[in-house]
Amino acid sequence: MKDNPFMGGKRTLFKASKFALEGIIYGYKNEQAIRHEIIFILVAIPVSIYLSETWIEMMALIFPCFLLLVVELLNSAIEAAIDRTSQEYHYLSKIAKDLGAAAVFICVIFVAVVWLSKIAFSIIPFI
Repeated sequence: MKDNPFMGGKRTLFKASKFALEGIIYGYKNEQAIRHEIIFILVAIPVSIYLSETWIEMMALIFPCFLLLVVELLNSAIEAAIDRTSQEYHYLSKIAKDLGAAAVFICVIFVAVVWLSKIAFSIIPFI
């Protein structure tokens, strides 16, 4: 058991971090939606700093953006696993892909509501 690099400790944390970084890099290189969301986060962070009056408010603006990226990564993982299994059409594959897309869509709505609410309250503070 000592030879297994996945049995805990610093080595496991390092390997897990390496795999996670490889996943993010793969997603950025191969998935347009992930590229858009990473760019959106890079823009959203300074904008949220500018718009926010408190640290909590800033986190409330940034957190949904990262949640969207996480859901998009999971959706891409589901799609890759299904495509790996078979390229031919199957209704269960369609359901899995549609559910992943629905999760992303709900997250996009969540991000939009949070940001539009903040922008609206910043422009018209008495709403």
